[in-house]
Amino acid sequence: MALTNIERETIINFNAAEDTAEVYTADPVYIRKLDKLCEQFPDTYKFMAELQANRNAIGGYFQIANEK
Repeated sequence: MALTNIERETIINFNAAEDTAEVYTADPVYIRKLDKLCEQFPDTYKFMAELQANRNAIGGYFQIANEK
Protein backbone atom coordinates (compact mmCIF):
# COMPACT_ATOMS: atom_id res chain seq x y z
CA MET A 1 0.00 0.00 0.00
CA ALA A 2 1.74 3.15 -1.16
CA LEU A 3 0.93 6.39 0.58
CA THR A 4 0.35 9.61 -1.31
CA ASN A 5 2.65 12.56 -0.68
CA ILE A 6 0.03 14.26 1.48
CA GLU A 7 -0.28 11.09 3.61
CA ARG A 8 3.48 10.96 4.28
CA GLU A 9 3.19 13.30 7.23
CA THR A 10 5.41 13.85 10.25
CA ILE A 11 3.98 15.03 13.56
CA ILE A 12 6.13 16.15 16.50
CA ASN A 13 4.44 16.51 19.88
CA PHE A 14 6.17 18.02 22.92
CA ASN A 15 5.39 20.34 25.79
CA ALA A 16 7.12 21.99 28.73
CA ALA A 17 5.70 19.55 31.30
CA GLU A 18 7.15 16.32 29.90
CA ASP A 19 10.71 15.11 29.50
CA THR A 20 10.15 13.54 26.08
CA ALA A 21 8.89 14.44 22.63
CA GLU A 22 6.87 12.00 20.54
CA VAL A 23 7.33 11.77 16.79
CA TYR A 24 4.97 10.03 14.40
CA THR A 25 6.03 9.79 10.78
CA ALA A 26 4.77 8.04 7.69
CA ASP A 27 7.60 9.46 5.59
CA PRO A 28 10.13 6.73 4.72
CA VAL A 29 12.98 9.25 4.62
CA TYR A 30 12.35 10.36 8.21
CA ILE A 31 11.78 6.79 9.37
CA ARG A 32 15.26 5.86 8.09
CA LYS A 33 16.81 8.95 9.68
CA LEU A 34 15.14 8.30 13.03
CA ASP A 35 16.11 4.60 12.88
CA LYS A 36 19.77 5.62 12.46
CA LEU A 37 19.50 8.06 15.36
CA CYS A 38 18.02 5.29 17.52
CA GLU A 39 21.06 3.14 16.74
CA GLN A 40 23.58 5.95 17.30
CA PHE A 41 22.00 7.50 20.41
CA PRO A 42 19.88 4.84 22.16
CA ASP A 43 19.65 6.86 25.38
CA THR A 44 18.04 9.78 23.54
CA TYR A 45 16.07 8.26 20.62
CA LYS A 46 13.77 5.26 21.00
CA PHE A 47 11.60 3.41 18.49
CA MET A 48 8.22 2.87 20.16
CA ALA A 49 5.84 1.25 17.66
CA GLU A 50 5.16 0.53 14.02
CA LEU A 51 1.91 1.47 12.32
CA GLN A 52 0.66 -1.09 9.80
CA ALA A 53 -2.07 -1.24 7.19
CA ASN A 54 -2.84 -4.47 5.36
CA ARG A 55 0.25 -6.03 6.99
CA ASN A 56 2.52 -3.37 5.49
CA ALA A 57 4.49 -0.93 7.61
CA ILE A 58 3.34 2.59 6.82
CA GLY A 59 4.61 4.59 9.78
CA GLY A 60 6.48 4.65 13.04
CA TYR A 61 6.32 6.21 16.48
CA PHE A 62 9.51 7.43 18.10
CA GLN A 63 10.34 9.03 21.45
CA ILE A 64 13.06 11.62 21.93
CA ALA A 65 14.44 12.65 25.33
CA ASN A 66 14.20 16.36 26.00
CA GLU A 67 17.68 17.60 26.86
CA LYS A 68 17.16 20.46 29.34
